[in-house]
Amino acid sequence: MSMCYCVLSDFQKAIELNDNAISIFKANNDSTKLASAYNNKGVIHNHMYEDAQSEKFLLEALKINRAIKNLKGISANLNNLCLYHGNLEKQKEYIQEAIIINKNLDAQWSLAENYNNLGRLYIYEKDYDNANKALKKAYTIANGIGAKGIICDNHEYHSMLYAQSGNYKKAFEYQTKLNSLKQELLSENNLRKIELNIAEEKLNEVIRENEIKKQEYEICLLYTSDAAD
Repeated sequence: MSMCYCVLSDFQKAIELNDNAISIFKANNDSTKLASAYNNKGVIHNHMYEDAQSEKFLLEALKINRAIKNLKGISANLNNLCLYHGNLEKQKEYIQEAIIINKNLDAQWSLAENYNNLGRLYIYEKDYDNANKALKKAYTIANGIGAKGIICDNHEYHSMLYAQSGNYKKAFEYQTKLNSLKQELLSENNLRKIELNIAEEKLNEVIRENEIKKQEYEICLLYTSDAAD
């Protein structure tokens, strides 16, 4: 729920719910869930552009996950520690470790996110050649698994790369691709809502039919019972 409120930009409510979760996980000594909650709190602060607070909670999550050897959690924490412009050398170490973990786990979705973030770090460093290589790897993986959300980020970073390096024609090209894909995703989401509404109507119809059959069965039982009497 806290992350849903984060998406809605109601950060106060997001933090309130997240703190409730943290209290529950602490009381139950649930290290895995506690690390996840700290990770989410770091992401919330990242959305609020509070980098120091974000880093604080992400590092706390990383500390717990390293202690319990939760590789998936470790890779997520390392990736999220690269969502802002910080200590670039340290962040490149984080993302390279995440890439190694996700290659071993064959976690293609996470790997695409890792290469996207690595590309962005190289853009911050003005190392455009390595940025382009990382973003191309990210696109290849994301396109292979149909991860359109990650491809959106990839187009955004490509546009950033070309704009920053002075190739405004290419920057505009990727911005156009980004806008087109966002529109496609919006249409898909609207279609999905329609499909869900239809499915819900069908489910309600089945429930109503079952209720009618149940009532008919009870009436038959009643008649049978009266006849026996």
